[in-house]
Amino acid sequence: MALWRVHFAAFLLLPVGFAAHGVHLEKSGEVSAHQVSMPQDPHMSLGDALQAATERLRLRDWSEQRQSVADARADLGDAWLGDAPSIGGSWRDYDWNNNSDLYEAEVYLSMPLWRLGERRAMRALAAKDASLVPLQSHARQLASAADVRSAYWQFLDSSNRYDLLQKLLQASERYAAQLQARFDAGDVAHTELLQSQQQVLEFRGRLLDARTLVIDSSRRWRFVTGLGTIPAQGRERLAPIDTIDEKHPLLQLALAEVDLARSALSLGRKSGNQRPAVSLNLKRENLDDRLPPLDSVGIGFNIPLGRGRSHRVDVSRSEQRLLEAEVELQTLHRQLQEDLHEVRHQAHVNEANLADSEALLAIAQQVYQSQQLANQQGETSVIEVLRAGQALAEAQQRHSLLTLTRDALVSQQNQVLGVLPQ
Repeated sequence: MALWRVHFAAFLLLPVGFAAHGVHLEKSGEVSAHQVSMPQDPHMSLGDALQAATERLRLRDWSEQRQSVADARADLGDAWLGDAPSIGGSWRDYDWNNNSDLYEAEVYLSMPLWRLGERRAMRALAAKDASLVPLQSHARQLASAADVRSAYWQFLDSSNRYDLLQKLLQASERYAAQLQARFDAGDVAHTELLQSQQQVLEFRGRLLDARTLVIDSSRRWRFVTGLGTIPAQGRERLAPIDTIDEKHPLLQLALAEVDLARSALSLGRKSGNQRPAVSLNLKRENLDDRLPPLDSVGIGFNIPLGRGRSHRVDVSRSEQRLLEAEVELQTLHRQLQEDLHEVRHQAHVNEANLADSEALLAIAQQVYQSQQLANQQGETSVIEVLRAGQALAEAQQRHSLLTLTRDALVSQQNQVLGVLPQ
């Protein structure tokens, strides 16, 4: 059974303790949900909590490290050589077993070159990768905002249920005290008194369950944000955005990833497993003991014939990544549109239910007051009062939860629209 389906009403008169016939029930002290879990900070906003959460996740360190990767790729595109140069050499000894001095020595420096159009493609890929960094950072902030918002409204929901059950428990204790006095005067039956006491014990058990939920939600808030306080006012204004378009931060990131995959494909088509290379050769020959050694300088080149057997496989993989990025973009756009439609539909239904709940709450209050007065005059039984109290309690709880849901749905719409809390 859900916590909001309570079985009694709130706000009765005569706040006194009681001792029932055969059962002793002490009056519970009033402890708010915020006293159970954490204090409220009137100067804190959800934006402040989001900043604390991102610092806890070391988002700035991640962005700096991600930027260093993009810078390294940009440096590679700015280099004149296609890869790091290499040095090598050889030694050839003629007639080594005759103790002669005939030899041939060579040292060469090999410098890999870019293929035609490869350097331009590498620069384009580096530029796309660099533009991706702030978009990825913003997307991570948005994901963190989802956790902060969820933790905040979960805490408000649990604390709201706890506070209402606290009031309902105190109301049931006050009403049971009235019945105790009337029982002592001989005005009510013992069965009716026991029913009111049973109601009190039931509320105490539910209050303990609600207290556990408050503690769990406060722990989640601390885990997400690292804060020991929660905003006193975390309600948001609905962002003036009508639809999901390419300005959405997640769609901007998805579009950038498509461009990055397209640039990677272009680079893959222009590159290969081996690059052309030019080499500078230094050679010394001593082929005649009667003549001094002969030194020479030469230039060599290496042009690969084809692009290697695995090049087509690499290009196919790049084509597959591009296709996957395009599909993910379309899927994300469609999912965001569906989420926005769903949350707006929920907000519309909630507004209609909230208007009805206000009318039902007013009626339930009138019915409960009438039943209470009739019971005091001996015109109705305690059962009828308890039933009216049950209806009032459900109306109160429903109205409170619908009000909270209205504010939470505003926050949820902003989340779907890609708006960070301020």
